[in-house]
Amino acid sequence: MAKGKKKNKYGRKKVKGKNTHHILPRSKGGQTFENTIDIDIDLHARYHMLFVNKTPEEIIQFLFGKLGFKKYFSKRPSDLNFLMREVMK
Repeated sequence: MAKGKKKNKYGRKKVKGKNTHHILPRSKGGQTFENTIDIDIDLHARYHMLFVNKTPEEIIQFLFGKLGFKKYFSKRPSDLNFLMREVMK
């Protein structure tokens, strides 16, 4: 591998200030390349401080159940898709 062309274990080029996030936690079976995204290191740390090791579905259940976000969204699938996209930004 040429100098300066370092890659992470998923074959992506390492970018300063970025970190690999597993959408489905590795501990819950999410160990594939397709399950990862590169995000800002600080955002990644805050995400895990807030949601620890929850799956996207568990986060939605938490937001709707514990925090009462249900009143802000209807039961339309498009609303749930919107929430999922917002959680994963």
